[in-house]
Amino acid sequence: KGEEIINSNIKALNGGYEYTDNQLIRIDTLDTLNMETSERKLIMSGNEAIAFGALVAGCRFYSGYPITPATEIMEWLAREMPKLGGNVIQCEDEIAAIMSAIGASYSGVKSMTATSGPGLSLMSEAIGLASMAEVPLVIVDVQRGGPSTGMPTKTEQSDLNMAIYGTHGDTPKIVISPMNVADCFYQTLNAFNFAEKYQVPVILLSDAVLGQKRECVNLIDLDNIEIINRLKYNNKENTPYSRYTITLNGVSPISSPGDMGGAYIATGLEHNEFAAPSYSPEVHAAMTKKRFKKLETATKEFKPAKKYGPDDAKIGILSWGSTSGAVLEAIDMAKENGFIIQALYPRTVYPFPDQWINDFIKGKEILLIVECNYSAQFANTLVYRCTCMSKDLKIYNFMKYDGEPFTSNEIFKKIEEIIQRQSLKFTRQNGGISI
Repeated sequence: KGEEIINSNIKALNGGYEYTDNQLIRIDTLDTLNMETSERKLIMSGNEAIAFGALVAGCRFYSGYPITPATEIMEWLAREMPKLGGNVIQCEDEIAAIMSAIGASYSGVKSMTATSGPGLSLMSEAIGLASMAEVPLVIVDVQRGGPSTGMPTKTEQSDLNMAIYGTHGDTPKIVISPMNVADCFYQTLNAFNFAEKYQVPVILLSDAVLGQKRECVNLIDLDNIEIINRLKYNNKENTPYSRYTITLNGVSPISSPGDMGGAYIATGLEHNEFAAPSYSPEVHAAMTKKRFKKLETATKEFKPAKKYGPDDAKIGILSWGSTSGAVLEAIDMAKENGFIIQALYPRTVYPFPDQWINDFIKGKEILLIVECNYSAQFANTLVYRCTCMSKDLKIYNFMKYDGEPFTSNEIFKKIEEIIQRQSLKFTRQNGGISI
């Protein structure tokens, strides 16, 4: 572009540097921090932690379509999975992606796909197929802002209703939500263990903030990780294979193509115990009950959600997913100001952990429910399902839906506002409190 343009750009650069150096006053405190060298850490994003967790869990097939903010999962696995003998396929759309993953899992390979909200909408019918055919499958939804194309580079927690209710028919599934980058790794392991053990689709709800931010993570002890594989069919008894045998826990042995005596039809049609399509009322009722029996069994084995703060706290914060960092820091800020608060973060959000939350609510006078969506999706599910919502419990919904994550200051200010209003009259509205 010529020397004149180059020189004017260099002059502008130098002018900006000199102005910053001479005119701006430093206000940060980074140079006064007392830093100590810690033990070795891993530095990774939530998306990388999910991909790593999938590899450790034994996932050897991934199919997906690029979509912000989930694409890094596919990029990471495309680089690393082939080293372990696995395969990554970039499909033409999300429908092809989930159908490929279902086919791979049917063949006996642990499989996963990942997407964001628009892609999860396209996958909804296939999730029903995986549920009906009882094929293990993990689906990652890295949530983003808004419906339709929305705001691809912004964050939200607005796919909860879709994940829980967004499939037609009675569709048993498990929905998990990690709360930080390290938890992305461990909840991905849980997702595969649940999918394999109970032969159901498992949806892992992350979001843009959690998926793309980087954190220091403690080194992971791979020798002490539990890996669960599906219950395989054994032909030793030499009897006709009943793929969908009704059992006490709802789980039936599954075969893979080529297993001696293990041929069956993995159909989306309703079927009897031998996988033959059947529309009889008796069969449909029995098989629906069988499929949901798996969730009843799984619920009993879920690990209780961890509480943060003392049990005698009269103020409780209930939330899920990536809001945890801001909430826990706000609790520390509140403690410094004399407010004692306890928080609960269930990782398993469906089947809904009624008992954990009922136990948490007991003794509380104020409950603050924090989530990044407009329609209070988690709060509404909570009010409908939990039984100990006393008239004396004051419930506040604190929603944020501008595409930005919560800050600890925002939550702390809300806590102060609630406490200051204790002497005022509260009006219940839609399960929350008008303030």
